Amino acid sequence: DHIWAAPFTIFLAVMGVVQALFLLYKFIMVRKSVGMNKKITYFTLLSFLLFYCSSLFSSVAPPSHAAVLFFPVVAIYSLYAYSELLTKVWVQRTAIIVFISAIIMYSAIGWKNYQTISIYQDRGRVERALDQKEYKIVGERRYD
Repeated sequence: DHIWAAPFTIFLAVMGVVQALFLLYKFIMVRKSVGMNKKITYFTLLSFLLFYCSSLFSSVAPPSHAAVLFFPVVAIYSLYAYSELLTKVWVQRTAIIVFISAIIMYSAIGWKNYQTISIYQDRGRVERALDQKEYKIVGERRYD
């Protein structure tokens, strides 16, 4: 729908793969790390093993909101992994370009969602449902 955002989206997809490969590389090269980097790497590994083992014997797949709990662990690990890389000017400029590209891409997604699935497009119906305290005016939450 928004072809002007496609180059930014492709660029972000490529940078996401590069980021994942770099973090994997830093994880594999943990033997060359010293001090806190090694401890953070092992802590991240043990956190993922804990998450995996906690859902291993469950009959349902782990919910996505459970994986979000491990975001701070991964964020701290990535900050340690990027610490020496972010001292280079070209990496700082690339990070700025990635950030601007993300703003453009998410603006396009937001504009598309506003036009198609946003609740504010049909605000009158939502207000009527709230006034009458009848949720079925807007739609059913769970289908039987």
